[in-house]
Amino acid sequence: MKIHKFLAVVTLCVLIASCSTDEPSQMDRTVFIPDYNDYNLPAYTEMGYNAFGAMIDREYFLVSGSIIPCKILYKEGKIMFMLDGTRKNSVYHTDSRMTLFFYFPFEQCSDYQDIIKLNDVNINLLSNDCRVEMSTENSEVQHLDLIKGNIYFKNAQLCLIDDVPNRVILSGEFDFQFLTGGELPVVVRYGRFDFGINNDYFFSY
Repeated sequence: MKIHKFLAVVTLCVLIASCSTDEPSQMDRTVFIPDYNDYNLPAYTEMGYNAFGAMIDREYFLVSGSIIPCKILYKEGKIMFMLDGTRKNSVYHTDSRMTLFFYFPFEQCSDYQDIIKLNDVNINLLSNDCRVEMSTENSEVQHLDLIKGNIYFKNAQLCLIDDVPNRVILSGEFDFQFLTGGELPVVVRYGRFDFGINNDYFFSY
């Protein structure tokens, strides 16, 4: 436990130093702090570490340092919240690219700063006009037949650097269950995310 706290403090110091030296590109990096209970997953944080992770049955869907982990699109009354990373096969020890898309209706968001309205918003993914889609390296985007699920935006907070808005720290959790084509259930659990979102990652039209 002490080691994890020490790593978190060191990482925070690095981010603070990057803010004070006006190097916002440092804040776009992914920082992976292992979870105390499962080191394969990132810990839940609210620091803008640009990380996410979840379990899919007994595999892991995780952030990758070489892929932009999150993009948000607001269009025609809906938000598209995208997680892009890799799915790790524990049996064959292989990684393959995978992307999740969460769609849900929301009030007008014309600028990245507007997503602070997501603070403490819990979305029932089985509600009307909500949907979840998934794509992998070997398949087109597929609509998931959900039987249960939610995504909870626990924290959305504006980050200022020298009193100037720089990004919104957006953190939360998700879980859902869906049926495959063969009617076999798949469970996605322990999902968590922590991003720093600015206009490089937020789009509205």
